[in-house]
Amino acid sequence: MSFQIASIAKFNNVLPKELRNPWIRTGILLTATILIYHSVMMGLYRSWFNNHYYYHGFLIPVISIYIVFRNRDRLRKTERNTHPYGIILAILGIVIFLFAGFFYGSFFLSSTSMLIFLMGGVLFFFGKEYLKLLSFPILFLVFMIPMPEFAFNSLIGPLQLTAASIGEFLLQCLRIPVHREGIYLYLEPVTIEVAKSCSAMHSLIALSALSVIVAYVIVDSLRKTIIIVASSIPIAILANAFRLVLLILLILWMGEGVLDSFFHPLSGKLFFLSALSVLALEALFLNRLGRFQEKQAGLHSWQRR
Repeated sequence: MSFQIASIAKFNNVLPKELRNPWIRTGILLTATILIYHSVMMGLYRSWFNNHYYYHGFLIPVISIYIVFRNRDRLRKTERNTHPYGIILAILGIVIFLFAGFFYGSFFLSSTSMLIFLMGGVLFFFGKEYLKLLSFPILFLVFMIPMPEFAFNSLIGPLQLTAASIGEFLLQCLRIPVHREGIYLYLEPVTIEVAKSCSAMHSLIALSALSVIVAYVIVDSLRKTIIIVASSIPIAILANAFRLVLLILLILWMGEGVLDSFFHPLSGKLFFLSALSVLALEALFLNRLGRFQEKQAGLHSWQRR
């Protein structure tokens, strides 16, 4: 341990004085990231702009920057120590980038390698304590990366079937005659196909990302965070199923023109906001429940005395 500390201190002394300025270090890291990963960044931009499943991708870097800004006082007070092991992590990121891009052709791996490179750069220029504070905003950037196509295609079908099944169940609860075959719902006047856009995939991806932020801002333990993030999946699926049923009811009442009206896309946004509100209420409830349990434990402890 003492040898390691001495080596790191010696490494810090070798660096030029100019590199000890945190703003210069930050500029070097960001410039290197842009030069190496500019093709990945352009690919991400095109994905966010052209793929409606990832429209939220524009918000993810903004949220990460906000989290860094929110922790600026803690970062200012944290000691900066250049750590040589960061070079190894950064090189690993570059190796994955080259392998994924030139040999495997995986945009997901190429994009993920950028996060590894950033973490290596932070460790090299600022040290372990800085990396602990910046790990969350850096890793959160994974939500801006489109999932691999094989994973997307393997999920979209089951989600369509799930939406159709829940929709059928809810319609039967409302005493509306309905028959389902796969992703098709047969009602007396119309036949409804649960398309890919109605599969809850978009809500699931976006709500999963926002559930991490809800947990980060509101809850105070890892166990509660896991509960919040895990619950975002059924909440997104149920919200989408309720939206599907509402649209079907409007079609039965007003005709198929509802699907071409402004309400079709608007309903998606409204139900997504409802799902996000449920997540926030769940987080607040878990926090209050935790405080109540702590008070009860303290009361029992006092009574035993």
